[in-house]
Amino acid sequence: MQYADILGIEPTAVVQPVTQDEIAAVIRDADASGKSVIPWGGGTAQDYGYPPRRADILLDLSQFRRVLAHEPGDLTVTVEAGATLADVQAVLARENQFLPLDPPHADRATMGGIIAMDACGPSRVGYGRVRDWLIGLTVVDPQGRVVKGGGKVVKNVTGYDLPKLHVGALGTLGVLVEATFKVAPRPETTCALLFRLTRANSDTIAPLLTALLTRRVSPSLSLFHEADRQRHLFVTWSGPREVVDGECNAADVLCQELGISAPLLLDSAFTVAEPLPTDAHIRLRVSPSDAWRTHCAVAALGISETVQTLVPLGIIEVSCTGVGAARTLLNWASETTASISEVHAPLALRSEENIALWHPLPPAFPLMQRLKETLDPNGTLNPGRFVGGL
Repeated sequence: MQYADILGIEPTAVVQPVTQDEIAAVIRDADASGKSVIPWGGGTAQDYGYPPRRADILLDLSQFRRVLAHEPGDLTVTVEAGATLADVQAVLARENQFLPLDPPHADRATMGGIIAMDACGPSRVGYGRVRDWLIGLTVVDPQGRVVKGGGKVVKNVTGYDLPKLHVGALGTLGVLVEATFKVAPRPETTCALLFRLTRANSDTIAPLLTALLTRRVSPSLSLFHEADRQRHLFVTWSGPREVVDGECNAADVLCQELGISAPLLLDSAFTVAEPLPTDAHIRLRVSPSDAWRTHCAVAALGISETVQTLVPLGIIEVSCTGVGAARTLLNWASETTASISEVHAPLALRSEENIALWHPLPPAFPLMQRLKETLDPNGTLNPGRFVGGL
């Protein structure tokens, strides 16, 4: 593998430790000698954010892939950072449990990378994000010290919530080595509906959404998908069979009242397909009230392969082919009320000086700067990757 194709520079050394002490020693020596360390798990999100300013040592965590403990009675699981989400789900499935996270590439995405990215999929509508399920974390800090926060039992998690500090920090504050999550029992049943929408019934979409999202039981997933001028709405309910069946029946009645074609009942094992490979994947955030309007505006630009919108959360995810199309979308977003919060893109785009991969900077950015300067004063871990070049 040519790491420079993603990072912009080839690391001087690639190290594959097998113990926490070895990780600590590598980081301690790098920090003392002014070298940088790039943690690497499954590699599914290394095209996210800015290229690192330096890439001296690549820390390959592929040997840290064990599921260390599953406590079905306590509804917790403890894993090493290099374990893939698919491997973790397979262990949990033996006890009819699961971890309600669904980022792309579950067969390659590692738990450390998922935490560092705060990576989630469409199910965050009903189940929340990584920070809602993470209860304990072990990290090696930029000085090579092993630090533990949180706990391994839900009721014992008290005090400062240090694990949350590392969620979404792109490994800039510590190398994640072990994590404990809450897990959930699998729901009794799931009903997945596909609403086929046309531009002719665009006026009915807003009332359809309002009615579906304000039911007595909120959907566990509601996702608009637009590609090739085709619009679909996916909605699922999960839980007790009687409740789920009632919500699906109510959706049928609602479609009749609004003059929309009856929804298609999908297989209970349905999952939203991962976006097809494109040159760039960009996430925009707006207020939920502006989500549908922004979705339509993005689609009207005519530069996207797909547009997927989680209306209740105000999240619009856009896939583009070609650096020019991605640049156009980023420039358009910077002139609207949309905030740019995630960019997976080729190195050529991520390296452009006049392209902001996070816009606007979050209000907490000054605090984020102070944290980085305090915890990693030598810029040892992933320097320059994060918001504002942290």
